[in-house]
Amino acid sequence: MYLRRIESSTKEIHDIRDIKNAYIETLANDNKKKKKNSCDSTFCVVTHSKNRDIDKATYQCDRCSKIFHFLCNGVWTFDEKSKTSQAGNNVACFECSYPLSIEERLEELEISKAKLEKSLDDDQETWWQVSEERRKAEKVINDCGDSGEYRKKLDSFFKKIACENYNCSENWTGNMSRRFLRKSHIDQAIDIFPFSQKLEAIRNFLYQLEALMTSSNNEVKTDKQISEIEEKLHNLVKYLREAHPEHSVNVKLHLLTSHLLDFVKKHRSWGRVSEQGIEHAHSDFKKLNILLAPMKNPISKGYAFLDACTGANFLTDTGEDCNT
Repeated sequence: MYLRRIESSTKEIHDIRDIKNAYIETLANDNKKKKKNSCDSTFCVVTHSKNRDIDKATYQCDRCSKIFHFLCNGVWTFDEKSKTSQAGNNVACFECSYPLSIEERLEELEISKAKLEKSLDDDQETWWQVSEERRKAEKVINDCGDSGEYRKKLDSFFKKIACENYNCSENWTGNMSRRFLRKSHIDQAIDIFPFSQKLEAIRNFLYQLEALMTSSNNEVKTDKQISEIEEKLHNLVKYLREAHPEHSVNVKLHLLTSHLLDFVKKHRSWGRVSEQGIEHAHSDFKKLNILLAPMKNPISKGYAFLDACTGANFLTDTGEDCNT
């Protein structure tokens, strides 16, 4: 994801440089003549750019209703392009009040360029940190000892309990997770690695998860059982914070730790919980998440997700069967 953001930011900075050169050339030659493919901008510089691969996409200003190239109007980033493409965005363009001069546009360009370069530096730094964390994690499994003894032991253990189809647990089925979440199996996996306080916290975290998984059924819970669930959730959060104090959690773990107890107290049961009905949507969301990785504004990204899902629904939920 960060690579996509870095790639996108780099392309946007190159576009800014191309537009800057086109503005400077326009000033030097006093060349304001409109070309065949010019947009409605007073200074359509996209058509004057020497870069054939420059982004020539256009949009209609929500205020003045004129058609502009994104780059001619100072719309550089994925976020900005997404926002200006939405109906009712109320974003003013360079032409709405009065046309900005080339000098004024160059000033705006330099401000945007500085922001993008700062954002690119931050993304590169984050990517370096993530890569370093990954390298350290892989070292624990792959590089400890010349023979990769820990990795071999871990592979052998997972094969023994019929969980060999693993890739950081991403490919595990529900049955495989259930098989692993037994105290004896948890202990065997943790004991493969050298002792550390962090690993002990992970061991205790998995114990709580095992107990919660055992209670995740549709029986009517007693007050005592609900109290036990509350205690397990409290301990689960405690040990997770000990193991990974600086890390966030995924949505499912948030639902478990923050909303399960209220649900069980209200309904006296977990109910018949199943994800199979929405599992197929995971791949679509993953593709969208990668596609929209250059969008740094979470609100803009949220709208983009909604637009994509709404469009998919419109294309799919049509016909008599869906309207009856």
